[in-house]
Amino acid sequence: MVKWAVASAFTSFFAFTLLDPYYLQFFTTDRGLNLSPTLFGLYVSFHSLVGFLLEYPSGTFSDKFGRRLSWALGLFAYGVGLLWLSQVTSFYLALITASFQGMYFALKSGSSSDWLYDHVGKEGMREAYGMYYLLAVPFTLVGGIIATLLGLQVAIWVPIAFVGIIMIANGAFILTFTENYGSKDKTSLQIAKEGGSQFFKNPILQIVAVQSFFMTLPVWINSAWWLTYLVKHYNPTVGKTALMFTISAVGGAAVGVYLHRSEQTNYQRFIIYPSLIMGVIYFMLPFFPAFWLYVGFITLVIVGARLRKAGLSILQNECIETERATALSFLGLISKFYWMVVPPLWGLVIELLTLKYTFLLAGGCTFFSLFLLSIALQMRENRENKD
Repeated sequence: MVKWAVASAFTSFFAFTLLDPYYLQFFTTDRGLNLSPTLFGLYVSFHSLVGFLLEYPSGTFSDKFGRRLSWALGLFAYGVGLLWLSQVTSFYLALITASFQGMYFALKSGSSSDWLYDHVGKEGMREAYGMYYLLAVPFTLVGGIIATLLGLQVAIWVPIAFVGIIMIANGAFILTFTENYGSKDKTSLQIAKEGGSQFFKNPILQIVAVQSFFMTLPVWINSAWWLTYLVKHYNPTVGKTALMFTISAVGGAAVGVYLHRSEQTNYQRFIIYPSLIMGVIYFMLPFFPAFWLYVGFITLVIVGARLRKAGLSILQNECIETERATALSFLGLISKFYWMVVPPLWGLVIELLTLKYTFLLAGGCTFFSLFLLSIALQMRENRENKD
């Protein structure tokens, strides 16, 4: 559990805290490729297409040959992709990195969380997520400090290459974990069939898949466009941009304290309430132009999104009985399909509405997701009462 939390937090809160300010600026501002929202949407769609094609086979690979191995190979692919990206000067060359990113998301999808769930179970998974978010504090602080210093000293491609190297190193660390499998004695075809059947016989998983479509816009804003809006609307320096990213990320670490102190998994607190808070804040953001208010509200959104992520991950694993990685990959397959389709759509919406008013649409999407998840959790409660 500890090694999982360290490896996962290292990727999410050190590597990505260091990478994201420069990665996003590299793509969407004149400090790099300066892609339009629509062109950046096409880039995201392309790596989603690659992930979509590899998603289900990678889940079967993970169950048969090992979840740890699949996870590590994904990190190797991402690292190589970043090393390439650090040297490109055009959108078309950047598509090679998109291919490696698609490989990463396919190989990691399910393999990380199902490796954990099969080792420690439902409540152990909650505690592991708590530890994961607690580790966010030191990892984010160190990553943010390094990102801020690099922003003052070096070209924008240097942090991108550096993160590529440490991603590869983290993959090597994961290879030291104890391996676990699904039904490795079965054929790949049998594993693929049984994994997919988990989705079709469980309406809760089906609802989770549907609601994830409506969360694509909020997720994209949380991961990318809030920072672009900050750069274009407030025009901070590169170093200050990295510092603001760090402040928002550290604020999200409060999730770790909450999960770690919780005595048991409570889906109302982990899914419903955070979704409600996120929806309200999205509706408020266009009307609070002050710089620090904007950063503060985004921090609250990040807190809510992380609680949702933990709650939904536990819920999905709880609903799956066998061939966990393959079943989760089926959900990932649906998600990848969404991400192939919606980025150009949302890119066009952003160009028409501007980022400022796209926040309102994100709020509406979040509330509809909340409605669907409320139905799913009521179904789960009814099922438990029958048992």
